[in-house]
Amino acid sequence: DPQIIFKKINQAKYIVQVKGAKNPFWLVFSESFDPQWKVFLDSQNSNQKFDVVKSYGKLGVKEASYQLKFSPFDLKYIFKRALTEDHFLANFYANGWYIDPRKLDLPEEFTLVLYFWPQYLYNIGLIVSGITLILSFICLIIFGSKKRNAK
Repeated sequence: DPQIIFKKINQAKYIVQVKGAKNPFWLVFSESFDPQWKVFLDSQNSNQKFDVVKSYGKLGVKEASYQLKFSPFDLKYIFKRALTEDHFLANFYANGWYIDPRKLDLPEEFTLVLYFWPQYLYNIGLIVSGITLILSFICLIIFGSKKRNAK
């Protein structure tokens, strides 16, 4: 079984480092199942060192400290193709993927991104709404003061 270290980036994104993946394995993500969770190969975070805060013994899984950040550059995952479509309901509630490194042409060590893009679109919508609200107030102040000065 491979060694897995995962790190929560935000509510829509997790980074998963996999080491020693010689054989196929199940990647189980203990969030309520939703088919919109996707797995992507990530080359940017492959050499990143994670600060492990918790170990799940016999499972070979470790949890890294949370980062909780939001990046507009993650929009690229909306347009990328998922690593595998083998996404299943696991343990009657969770998300599971069957990862076969040989079939997917992966090395023994690789990094994955678990990504839930509907949540990300919601966050983008909040940002756009906030910017629109601020710009509306600015327009009201500018045009309101011009009307008063014209009288």
